[in-house]
Amino acid sequence: MYLPLAAVVAAVVLGAYGLLQRSERFRATPAALRREVCVGLVAMAAAGLGVTTFARNTVYRDEVAFWSDVASLLARQRRYGEAMEHYRTALRLKPDFPQAAESLHRLEQMSNR
Repeated sequence: MYLPLAAVVAAVVLGAYGLLQRSERFRATPAALRREVCVGLVAMAAAGLGVTTFARNTVYRDEVAFWSDVASLLARQRRYGEAMEHYRTALRLKPDFPQAAESLHRLEQMSNR
């Protein structure tokens, strides 16, 4: 899933470097400092992607968390019928999952209005 993002990250880093190259101040900066700035940009991009990966992995830790996350996303998009199906799937996998039960109940009440 993350391999296709390598091209996007490379494009962003190269684009940022290209913008920096156009800057008079950047070109007037010593070469060693320019290298450090570029390394810093790459490090910031890697750190940002690492944090996002870590956060996303908490959702994929098990099937129940995954289905609940998908249902929550669908509910935010007002796709309530699909969200309810996914909450039901989460509850089939883990019947004692209170957040999914509460969310499903709330969506069912909304759809009965």
